[in-house]
Parts: sequence; structure tokens; C-alpha cells
Amino acid sequence: MILRLPVFFYTPAEIEFIIGKARKHSALIIDLRGNLGGSVEVLSLLLGRMFNHEVKIADRVGRSVRSPQIAKSASPHFDGKLIVLVDSGSASAA
Repeated sequence: MILRLPVFFYTPAEIEFIIGKARKHSALIIDLRGNLGGSVEVLSLLLGRMFNHEVKIADRVGRSVRSPQIAKSASPHFDGKLIVLVDSGSASAA
């Protein structure tokens, strides 16, 4: 399955729908080329459905605090091969 994500602005229901469709395939290509980013919360939801374990997204660095941003695993998750396409236009959450 090829999934083109031009931005990261989706509802939890839309993420559930995407993962439901992807689970019917043995491989998923996520095309983030030209994706200018969007919601880190949506990125976290999507990543949580891609892996059967927690995934560290980044370290958020503030003036006095550094805190990891973690995508928590959720079931059912995608079990197939995952390929992610990025380019120089992929930014932010992409």
C-alpha cells in the first residue's frame, strides 16, 4: 500500500481508518515528500500504530528542561514492512 501524507493534520478516527487499511497489506510505503509537517500528536498516534513497542520521537528541549517525546504503542498495529520516503521538502513532524 502507498500512503501519501501531504500534512500531519488527521483525526484519531482517520488514523484508525488508515491503519485498518494498511493492516490488509504486507508492506506500507508512507510518502512524506513535500510534507511541511503538522501536529506532533498526530505523528505520535500514527507511530504508535506502526510499532509494537514505544518509539522515541525526539527530545523536546526547553530553557531548563529536556524531555523525551514518546509514541506509545497501541493495538492493533501494522505488522508489515515499512518504507518512508522523505525529501528536502519534508519538515517538522514529517
